[in-house]
Amino acid sequence: MVIPLVLAALTFGVATPVEVGAVEPETGVPAERVAKLARGVNLSHWYWSPVNGAKGFANTAWFTKDDAAALKTLGITHVRLPIDPAQFFTNKLGGRLHPSNIKKLDATLDMLKDAGLAVVVDLHALGTTVEAEYEKKLKDPTQKYTQDREKAFVKDWETLAEHLSSRSPDSLFLELLNEPIFDEDAKRWEAIQLKLANAVRAKAPSHTLILTGNDWGSIHGLKLITPIADKNVIYTFHFYEPYTFTHQSATWGSANWKFLKDIPYPCDAEIIKAVLPGIKDDSARGEAKWYGGQNWNAAKIEDRVKAAAEWSKANATVVWCGEFGVYRGAPEKYRTAWLADFRAALDKNKIGWCMWDWGGTFGMINGEPGKREIDAGTAKALGFTTAPK
Repeated sequence: MVIPLVLAALTFGVATPVEVGAVEPETGVPAERVAKLARGVNLSHWYWSPVNGAKGFANTAWFTKDDAAALKTLGITHVRLPIDPAQFFTNKLGGRLHPSNIKKLDATLDMLKDAGLAVVVDLHALGTTVEAEYEKKLKDPTQKYTQDREKAFVKDWETLAEHLSSRSPDSLFLELLNEPIFDEDAKRWEAIQLKLANAVRAKAPSHTLILTGNDWGSIHGLKLITPIADKNVIYTFHFYEPYTFTHQSATWGSANWKFLKDIPYPCDAEIIKAVLPGIKDDSARGEAKWYGGQNWNAAKIEDRVKAAAEWSKANATVVWCGEFGVYRGAPEKYRTAWLADFRAALDKNKIGWCMWDWGGTFGMINGEPGKREIDAGTAKALGFTTAPK
C-alpha cells in the first residue's frame, strides 16, 4: 500500500501535475497534456530488449494491471513504452505492421488507459538488430540504400501513426526515435526528423509529437537543433551524467564501468581518495580520480538542467526528460541521493520526467512477478513515499 499522492506532495515537496511543466498557451501543447507528463517511468524490457529474450516479448506477466494500478496509486502520471521496430514492421520497404504484435500493443495501451496512465510510444531502435537500418544506414544521403531506408522509415511511422490515431491525443504521445546517434551531423538528423514529423502529423493531426536532438538525445544535442514550425510538439532529453557514477559496475558500454565500484555521490577530489585503492584496473582508477575532480553535486546537476530549461524558454517550447537513472550496481545511498537531486532540479525548473526504468537494472521495483514491491528508497528519492509495512 502507498500513501496517496497528496500526502506525498506535502511530505516531500513534489509539485502538483498542473505546476510541473505548466506552459504558456503559445507553445501549442495543451497544458493538461503537459501535466500528464509530470512524473513517469519507462516500461523497458517488455516490448524492447525483453527479459528472457524473444519469449519475454509482450509477456502479459511482465507488467500487469495490478502493476499499473500500483504506479497510479504512487502518483505516476504516465509511462514511456519503448518498442522494438523489428517486432512491428514486417516489410523492409516499410508500411506493414506485424498483425499479432500490433494486437498485443493495442491490448497493452487499453490496459494502461484503463489504469489512468498516459503513454509515450517510443520507437526504440537502439540496441536492436535494426539499429543499422534505423540509424547507421540513414547517415549518408548520397547513397541509394540510405534514401530507400529513409523512405521506409517514414512509411513505417505513417502506418503506425495512422493505426494509433484513433486513440485519444490527450493521453497518447508519439516519440519518433530514441537517442539518435548521427555523430557530428546534427543537421542530418534534423532533416530526417522533420520528414518524420510531417508524415506523422498528416496521419495523426491532433497528437502531440515528441522530438529530440542528436548525440544520444542529450541536452547538448537538444541545444543544437532548431524547433520545427509545428507547435504541438514536446522536446525530450536524456540525462545520466556523470556516467562514471551512474553506470558503475555495468558490464556493457565502457570497458571501465565493470571495474568501478563504491563510487560516491556527491563527490570531490578529497572524497574519492578513499575509493581509489579498491579499484584494481588502472584505467578505471584513473577515470574515478578524474570524476572526483569534477565536483558533482546538486548544484552542478541543477546547472545542467537549467540549460535545458533556458533552451525551452528561449524557443517557446516544452521540454521533458524522457530518461534518467542510476544503475543498481551503485551503492544505494549514493544512488538515491543522485535521483533525489536530479528529480528536485527537474521539479524546480518545472520539467516533467520519466525515470529509467521500472523493472530493469535501473529499476523502481523489487521482487519477481506476482511479488513485486515499489522500492521505498527510490520512491522517496522521486518525491513519493510508501506506507510502513
